[in-house]
Amino acid sequence: MVDDGFVEAELVIDWDHLFENIPDDLNFDFGGLPAADGVSTSPDSGLSFSIDDIEQYLMSDDCNHAEEKDQEIIVDGFLSEVLLDLSPGPGSDRSKDSSPSPELVEVETDQEGKDEDKPRQESLEVDTDQEGKNDVKPRQESVEVETDQEGKDEDKLHQNGVESPQTEENNDVVDDDDDDPVAKKRKRQMRNRDAAVRSRERKKMYVRDLEMKSKYYEAECKRLGTLLQCCLAENQALRLSLHNTKAFDASMSKQESAVLLLESLLLGSLLGYLGIICLLILPSWLLSTLERGLLANTGNTVWGSVAPRNAMDAIDIICNWYDIPQMDSISRSRLGLMEFSSSFKGTTVRVEFGDATIAADPSGAHTISRSFPHTYGQPIAHFLRATAKVPDAQIITEHPAVRVGVVFCGRQSPGGHNVVWGLLEALKIHNLESVLLGFLGGSEGLFAQKTLEVTDEILATYKNQGGYDLLGRTKDQIRTTEQVNAALNACTALKLDALVIIGGVTSNTDAAQLAETFAERKCPTKVVGIPVTLNGDLKNQFVETNVGFDTICKVNSQLISNVCTDALSAEKYYYFIRLMGRKASHVALECTLQSHPNMVILAEEVAASKLTLFDITKQICDAVQARAEQDKYHGVILLPEGLIESIPEVFSLLQEIHGLLRQGVSADNISAQLSPWASALFEFLPPFIRKQLLLHPESDDSAQLSQIETEKLLAHLVEAEMNKRLKEGTYKGKKFNAICHFFGYQARGSLPSKFDCDYAYVLGHIAYHILAAGLNGYMATVTNLKNPVNKWKCGAAPITAMMTVKRYGRGHGASTLGKPALHPATVDLKGKSYELLRQNAIKFLMDDVYRNPGPLQFDGPGADAKAVSLCVEDQDYMGRIKKLQEHLDKVRSIVKPGCSQDVLKAALSAMASVTDILSVMSSPSTGGTPF
Repeated sequence: MVDDGFVEAELVIDWDHLFENIPDDLNFDFGGLPAADGVSTSPDSGLSFSIDDIEQYLMSDDCNHAEEKDQEIIVDGFLSEVLLDLSPGPGSDRSKDSSPSPELVEVETDQEGKDEDKPRQESLEVDTDQEGKNDVKPRQESVEVETDQEGKDEDKLHQNGVESPQTEENNDVVDDDDDDPVAKKRKRQMRNRDAAVRSRERKKMYVRDLEMKSKYYEAECKRLGTLLQCCLAENQALRLSLHNTKAFDASMSKQESAVLLLESLLLGSLLGYLGIICLLILPSWLLSTLERGLLANTGNTVWGSVAPRNAMDAIDIICNWYDIPQMDSISRSRLGLMEFSSSFKGTTVRVEFGDATIAADPSGAHTISRSFPHTYGQPIAHFLRATAKVPDAQIITEHPAVRVGVVFCGRQSPGGHNVVWGLLEALKIHNLESVLLGFLGGSEGLFAQKTLEVTDEILATYKNQGGYDLLGRTKDQIRTTEQVNAALNACTALKLDALVIIGGVTSNTDAAQLAETFAERKCPTKVVGIPVTLNGDLKNQFVETNVGFDTICKVNSQLISNVCTDALSAEKYYYFIRLMGRKASHVALECTLQSHPNMVILAEEVAASKLTLFDITKQICDAVQARAEQDKYHGVILLPEGLIESIPEVFSLLQEIHGLLRQGVSADNISAQLSPWASALFEFLPPFIRKQLLLHPESDDSAQLSQIETEKLLAHLVEAEMNKRLKEGTYKGKKFNAICHFFGYQARGSLPSKFDCDYAYVLGHIAYHILAAGLNGYMATVTNLKNPVNKWKCGAAPITAMMTVKRYGRGHGASTLGKPALHPATVDLKGKSYELLRQNAIKFLMDDVYRNPGPLQFDGPGADAKAVSLCVEDQDYMGRIKKLQEHLDKVRSIVKPGCSQDVLKAALSAMASVTDILSVMSSPSTGGTPF
């Protein structure tokens, strides 16, 4: 019984205090542990036999059968008390032996021995030479008629599973010498020796069995000893704790009983309580929570985004209640990992304006300036920390409350939510009264003025998360007059001070057009663009990379590496993998540099070399045949999704199809209305490709590249060509087998990488400072990205400075001048990234040097890894502009009136040479090669 004064709280063990106060001489000796019931360990006990004693006895040649029976009974009793029953199964070696276990040997009576004499099939002939040596040989069947005593011995041996020995006498006649005492003695000696031989064999088998058991029980004893040590340690710790706390002077036995009782009661009560909660309360609680979340948003304009998150919050609560890791816990743990550019540390930021900008292509400068008279030629801006010693930098001191709108216009890309997070943080840091409105449903929500006020509470579950599900997106354009007017009306009605457009090439082109229209109509709303696209094609002299590109490449690289490992394991498949990336091949190039597949076909290579569909097929077939000569029948081939539009004949076919679709021609009648050569190519293609080419073009008039299975087309053509070579005898390897994949949407919805999280967050802050500086038609930029975050350089550049004008050929030397726009940047075939690929192309193709970068990391080794193409390229354009300005300022400070003639002549000569070279490079006749 437990004392009435016993208090449950006194049983809580303070382990830290316990281990600090454990005596140094604490002894965990188990010598005093009581023996198991029924087994005595005293020296006087008759059961104190060791395995060695038993083995020595069994191997002895003592033939005293009576003593053997007694000892056998003792040993069997010892084993039955100490050892478990480990009788081997039917499949073991022992089961195959017909001999019964020694424990099963029965002692027969004399009468039973007499009645059970029967023939034996094999007999042993015992020949005795003069020296008394025995020779045992098999003989034919014989039956020996023995005395009662001999019958007993024979029956006993037969029951032990050993054949009884036979004498040399005939089966029917008894030897006349049986009455001779010498002959009887001789036969008795022969039988005893034969019995000794059989006994030794039986004992050896018994010893082997004991050895097997002893090894097993030795391991069991060690395990039990360890458990006993743990139990004793816990017992002594409990005793020490109870002794120190005194436990109301209760006896030690009562204290221990109370502890054990309370532990069992508490554990049982807890399990029962949890079971009741799970069965009764949890389902109704979950349903009511979901119902409240859904009904609370009925009829509200924010139903499309907030309701799912309320449901998710309920699931988060449940997950936290069970202490199960969840996706949102990753984002919470990553909040502390967010790094920030030193330019924005503090509430005061300096802005430094550079010279006026021009178009990179001088041939289109006039067209751009005429199309954007209000926003063309604006200066670049550098954002510096308040302590920066730049005399011309302006300090932005006034931060009134502002209303800012944000909209997702491009395709969803990992990291977009962090732009909103950074923007909201900057707004609240400088003025808590500022408001951030998100447009629901992308540009459609902008036109319809469907908004959601973004707050810290709403944004909490979206930080460092992928996708665009906070606000959603629909169409990707704000282009037509009706769309532009709808956007203008929305910004005016909502009294927005700024509109932040998050997207890629097309979306930022629309942002530049909106900024020009707003300035022309004197709308106070400033338009800011953010470079967020997974394609990585929004690259120019101001933008080094895009938010989402790093994540897409890392996720795809791991998937590709897994496929490479599978190909190397099976050694019988070629994998054709198509990667998302639109017209440019940046994703395919970066994934190749990270994962080292056997082959990649870049769209830029095909366009530059004007490779036909047959040329590409032949190139792949030659690679397959070269690997087959090295007994390699596997491989991985990467293809960008824009490859199909880079093939000249297929591109022309697509142009004809799209023209007919715009004219209203049905898909069923298009083939008949194509030109002869286009119709021939169309009919040559497999049916599934023909169907995909007939899909309506996208908003930018390009084909639906993600729906055209270029990988299956090439796999089909390569298989046909390899079979042809096999029949012709030019290829003598194994049959070609292909497996096709498209990696696109799997990576697009991934959690953003640490780099994309930091990059997007900083861009969100820059967007606010562009607004605070009163700039319109700018894009937030960060340079020096290959270095740590604290060395990033933040700035802003006019979108018009990134524009180019394309000319479209119309045949017979005629061309049409396109509109100024941002165009996708293709892979530079003279760049360092492509050169790195060319240097390793042969090794990748033939040597299977596959590389697996592993899954996306958010902390620890690999978390700060950046794209290979970003690190090998030297893209600090803004830094070079500042460096040039510093050199020009230094020249001005040296070459002044009063300087020596030599200094003046040297400066004139150098500057004349520089200007001549730059004039030639930037003239329209040279195509306006950009810096």
